[in-house]
Amino acid sequence: MTLVEVIIAMSIGAALLAAVMTVYVSLARNAVKNERLESVATEARQAQEILTQELSAAVNVFNNDANIRNRPVYSNGNGGSTASYRTITYRAPAGPPGWTESSTATTSTSFTFKARPELRPQVGDFLVLDTPNLGRGIQITEVTDSRSAGDTGDVTVTLASTIAAGRVTGDPVSSVPTRSRVEIQRSRAFSVDAPVGSNKATKLRWIKNTVSGEELVITERIASTAAHLFRPIPDDPTAEETAISWFLVMVETKNNVGLPGKDVFFGSASVGGSVAGGSTSLILPKSGNNLTLSNPF
Repeated sequence: MTLVEVIIAMSIGAALLAAVMTVYVSLARNAVKNERLESVATEARQAQEILTQELSAAVNVFNNDANIRNRPVYSNGNGGSTASYRTITYRAPAGPPGWTESSTATTSTSFTFKARPELRPQVGDFLVLDTPNLGRGIQITEVTDSRSAGDTGDVTVTLASTIAAGRVTGDPVSSVPTRSRVEIQRSRAFSVDAPVGSNKATKLRWIKNTVSGEELVITERIASTAAHLFRPIPDDPTAEETAISWFLVMVETKNNVGLPGKDVFFGSASVGGSVAGGSTSLILPKSGNNLTLSNPF
């Protein structure tokens, strides 16, 4: 074989090797991209499940006659003509309903009731009764609960006011009767962090108890351009029935670490009805008198 033939063979081999390497790198980058986008899609589904489960249980009571308003509150708005918000604060049942086994005078600030194992009242929760009608409820300032895990038993709570002071105007009931249904409501919130600088993504937090501050970061992939996630439908504080809408857009911003090229995967993963690269959801929270929805006995 002559020198020229050797050089030609080496050139062809180098070209083939370069082609193989190009294909390999392309396949490797696509594999990483697909893996990350699948991760975004999975996280989006999980976020949707938590939002749907929680906000469908949000208490939504509006009664002008009794002057009772217990419904989700929106904050950190975008200031636009079509208002949307980064934060929604709401009340939800802290567990299954409890019940009384003896009567309690409305002059008392201490209240004892039976609770199932799943119900563990916390400081900052609200006691809500049908008889007497406590409207939005009375906040709990102290909890005495000596039950072991899995036990049904007595729970005693200290209230921020007397039961009488918490009654809706005109309610004449002077004591809480035996076998009254008891609901404990907890103030919770979903909140998207304000975007920082040029960051393309921000965090969605679930604050499980707005008093204690216990929280869970659901995702760190909310698109900064869609940080104002929540919107009331209709946007009318006097409307008797309102729904909660949210527009979920999630992104992946990691570079192809360890692979040639500096492409940033800035895509969106959608779940459900896809609108402009995101997912729009609408849900009607629990409405009416939530105390009559189930029987604890």
